[in-house]
Amino acid sequence: MPTRTTSPSHRHAKAATLSETQKFTATLGDDRQSFILRGPVWHNEYPISDLEKWLSFYRRMKVEHPKSTSNYDAPISALEKLKYEIG
Repeated sequence: MPTRTTSPSHRHAKAATLSETQKFTATLGDDRQSFILRGPVWHNEYPISDLEKWLSFYRRMKVEHPKSTSNYDAPISALEKLKYEIG
């Protein structure tokens, strides 16, 4: 059976800092029918009708992956803020 090796660059990969994980925003699109979820290195636009679906997804990931729970706090916070803002 082949053995698994880890490349040196993988072993020394810098972990994301707290400030990097906090860089999430969720904003209402110009058409008010969509929202943009923006992370530290990516962004995507979704129908506003999917807001609750994405909020549920990130909450579920937080429960299912307790060792990574802090990774989900920022997107949850951003989505909850948008949900509050649009009523």
